[in-house]
Amino acid sequence: MNGKLSANGRYARRLLGAVIVVVVLVVAVVVFIERQPRDAASASVRPSQVTLIDITSADVPRDRAFYERTFGWTLAADYPKYPILAAGDGPEIGIATLGNPEAGGLEPLYRIGTSIVFFGVPDIPAALARARELGGAVVQPPTPISTGGSFAMFTDPVGNTIALMQPGPDAVASPHANPATLIAISTPDVSGTRTFYERLFGLHLKEQSPGYPILTSGGGPDIGIALADDPAAGPARPLYQVGHPVVLLRTPSIDTTLREVIRSGGRSFEGRTPLPSGGAYGFFTDPSGNTLGLLERP
Repeated sequence: MNGKLSANGRYARRLLGAVIVVVVLVVAVVVFIERQPRDAASASVRPSQVTLIDITSADVPRDRAFYERTFGWTLAADYPKYPILAAGDGPEIGIATLGNPEAGGLEPLYRIGTSIVFFGVPDIPAALARARELGGAVVQPPTPISTGGSFAMFTDPVGNTIALMQPGPDAVASPHANPATLIAISTPDVSGTRTFYERLFGLHLKEQSPGYPILTSGGGPDIGIALADDPAAGPARPLYQVGHPVVLLRTPSIDTTLREVIRSGGRSFEGRTPLPSGGAYGFFTDPSGNTLGLLERP
């Protein structure tokens, strides 16, 4: 009798072990299937980074001088009503004239308080095709630029307008400080929007703050996917809205930069605020009324 019980016990243990192995394999397969579309799509796309940010201005000479003096940016190209400034190792910054009729059908996008973010891509038609497949819509088809290259625009599934640029060759970064280091795109659907940009631009997760994934291409500014109208943003909450990317500039000292902002004609929007993960952030408003962020990296 004891032999039978012992044999039954060994059989039960072997059966339990087999069941555990099967369960582990099933869980692994499910996790693999859930991750596969995101990872496979990202791996097949050449990573893209932001190469240009447009800031709209009611007084271009004044605002150009403000950014040159405050952040050490220098003139890269002087187009009529649209100077482009070299901003360190980050993307260039275009100072676009408010109400410029030369913008054509895109003129309504250029408003005080709304930055236009351009991702550099090697093939604009292919990027637009991916955007449509992922639920986006084309706003501006591929359009030649007189000085070389081309641009286009699309809206993502929640309504943010993003631009694409196929730049000309031989772009050279300026050695000056204070480049754009983080761009936050607001959304009511953080998970869905994260997947959209990972699959479209080949981005991958760099840092996971609660409800705020930060993505990277390995170069250029990071892309934060922020919950729109999030109370956790504190005084900056009104800035985090769909259709209004939040641009944060890197600085070694927020307090010093805010003092220079005020001396140059801007104003402080939110003072230096420490981050739990290290470093700090703050916000300022330029003379035209655009509000941008400042970020001290830990």
